[in-house]
This record gives sequence, structure tokens and C-alpha cells, in this order.
Amino acid sequence: MRKKIFFPVIVTLLALGIAATANATVNSIWTSAWTLNRPDGMFLEIFIRVEATGSVPNSIKRIRVVAPDGTAFDTRDGFPMRYFPPDNGFDLYVAESEFVSGIPSGNYKIKVWDGSGGLLVSDRVNVKPLPVPTNVYPGPGDTVSTTATFTWDSVPGAKRYRVRIGKCWDDTCIGYPPWIQLYTNETSLKIPKWVLGGGEQYLFRLDAYDAYDDPQNKSTTDYINFFTQP
Repeated sequence: MRKKIFFPVIVTLLALGIAATANATVNSIWTSAWTLNRPDGMFLEIFIRVEATGSVPNSIKRIRVVAPDGTAFDTRDGFPMRYFPPDNGFDLYVAESEFVSGIPSGNYKIKVWDGSGGLLVSDRVNVKPLPVPTNVYPGPGDTVSTTATFTWDSVPGAKRYRVRIGKCWDDTCIGYPPWIQLYTNETSLKIPKWVLGGGEQYLFRLDAYDAYDDPQNKSTTDYINFFTQP
């Protein structure tokens, strides 16, 4: 039996309810496919950015993705998209459980249709899942100095890492704090003295990318809480 697909926010195109010109002119489309590997499961994320004159939501009606093993996903079959108005883009998530043997590496075919049924773009993107970073320090509940060095094991295939740090307020670490983002090509990062305050609680997350400038695959740890020495 297949596992239920998890969508953080489900917003279908039909439910957007944005009143605008239905016959928008699409000027360009940029497609990208990621493997997003995190502790609660691996997902294939397809992001479509659209430049159009008129209503972007009404101009895109269908996206089909075909994996290297032939597994196909189509928004008409109930795979919803999330729309991000500031980016004029759409996100489509597919859980690893929807694939026969996990998310395969290789070229994915992506096709996008407009409201009239015309094919707007046909693209191929190459994805290769990255393992989640392991042996990460600090661990949950650790107490460190304000200039601690964060460390982790090398992730096969990763070229760049990102450490995101957010401060907890009133012992509350729920949601998404304002993040300070630090990047490195190494498997350790000394935190600058201006980032952390003494006697505080923080959250951080470690991301691994397969490229420096134009990453195609990403893996991420869970949120890790830690404390700083007074």
C-alpha cells in the first residue's frame, strides 16, 4: 500500500480564485527539478517559474513529469501545485513512496500546458538524490560557545553547504524564525562572533547542495535546537 503523500500547503489552480485575464501571454518558462531529502522522507520537487502578461495562475493548467524509470505524474491526476505569486512560480511535490523503488537518478521530462491546451514548454532536467547530512554538531540540546565550530560528515556528491540559524524567543522554537544564512564548501563552519548571543536558545538546519552556483539537488537535516553558554 502506498504511503499518503504529504503536501505542506495544498493549493490547486482551481482554488486560487484570482480574477485576471484568462488568456495571458506566456513570455518564458524556467523549469527546475530537485530531489529534496530530509529526515521525514525524500521528495521530488518541481519548480516552474513563469513570465507572462496577464494572469500567471490562469495561464498554467497542467504539468506532467516523467521520471527515468517511466513513472509519470500529472496535475490532472490529483497532484496539486502550490503557487507563489511573488515569484510567479509553481511548486509540485511528489513523495518518494510514489516511485516503485525510490526516486531514481537521471533525466526527468517536464511538460507544461497553458489553459487552451497548447504545449508551452518541454524540458529535461537531471537529478541525483543526495544523502541527508549525518554526524552533525551541535546536536539537539547541546550547549556551545558563541563562536562554536559546527561540523558534519561529508555528503557524497555535495559541493556546498548552508547553515541556517534562527533565535528562539521565550523558549519557543516553532515555525520559521528570521534566519541567518552561512555558506561553506567545507564540512565545518566557525560561527562568526556577531551571530550568536550568550545564554540563548537557537534552531539551526544544515543543507547540502550538489553545486555552488546552480544546484539541482538538495538534502537537509531536521531542525536542531541548541543553547549558548552565558
